Amino acid sequence: MEFSQPFFNPPDSRHLAGDFTTPQDQKLPVYVYTTEIKLAVNVAFASDRPLLITGPPGSGKTTLARNIAAVKRWRFLPETITSRTQASDLLGRFDIVRRLNDSTAGKRLPDEAYVEPGVLWWAFDPSDAAVRGADLGGFSSEERALFRMAEPPRQAAGEQHAVVLLDEIDKAEPDVPNDLLEPLDRSTFRVKPTDHQVERKNEVFIVITTNGEREMPPAFLRRCVVLGLGEMDKPWLLNVAQRHFGTPEQIHTELYGLLADRLLEMQQSAKEKALRPPSTAEYLNAIQACVRLGVLPNTQEWNRIDQILKVATWKHEAPMPGERR
Repeated sequence: MEFSQPFFNPPDSRHLAGDFTTPQDQKLPVYVYTTEIKLAVNVAFASDRPLLITGPPGSGKTTLARNIAAVKRWRFLPETITSRTQASDLLGRFDIVRRLNDSTAGKRLPDEAYVEPGVLWWAFDPSDAAVRGADLGGFSSEERALFRMAEPPRQAAGEQHAVVLLDEIDKAEPDVPNDLLEPLDRSTFRVKPTDHQVERKNEVFIVITTNGEREMPPAFLRRCVVLGLGEMDKPWLLNVAQRHFGTPEQIHTELYGLLADRLLEMQQSAKEKALRPPSTAEYLNAIQACVRLGVLPNTQEWNRIDQILKVATWKHEAPMPGERR
């Protein structure tokens, strides 16, 4: 499915891997786009909504976000969510401990000096984040240095756009997604306790990932475009392997097929046993290990393939399907 005016049209990864860089000089990660993925990304861009990517670990959620930033040549601002993450950590957090220490030492600064901008603030307005939202016009150069956290990106206005990755949001407390509704919906938020209002000055594409460990609130889901990853078949796995490691003329493609068959067999067995199924990333790990260790079809080393698959893809105490005893 192609659009006459696509917001996102990734080129063939094979022509870019290794020499395509983002503004931060990061290599373009190889990514295989399906029709469904292109559709979801374009809908999210066109509707100016976050892209919520669901799928098991290793299904390519984080790599997709990084790849979108590289293709668009936008800044990439990742934030990994943990059980301790609060919405304020992503917007702007007040460092009350530092303020108390300064007060004890006799140092008096406005509240703005103790605000720590979060990833969404840096994405929405990096110049404002660099000075913590303070108007520095009335301060001396020494006083300004106390506010400034970092230099804003030295790029033309059109190049300050950003892809923000909020990775594994299901790890956070249940109220965090709902606390993000205002910035996601209106592209603005207020920072407490200074009540400074941050407004989006650049194009910002927000990618949010979840491993499905917790159901997302309905109000949060309504504001997202949802893309599910994880389903795979043999042709898709072969395509992924060739994009990462080379064309049939360059490497052992028989290995790709044999490991794809084993991976799909393991996935089905894992689902039947209520175990975590192996992922695409683990399939690629197994290929790389086999190539570097010389464990290839029709070689004497091939009898060690079960041992490699056991530690690289299966990772369960239960017997691995097809494992030779």
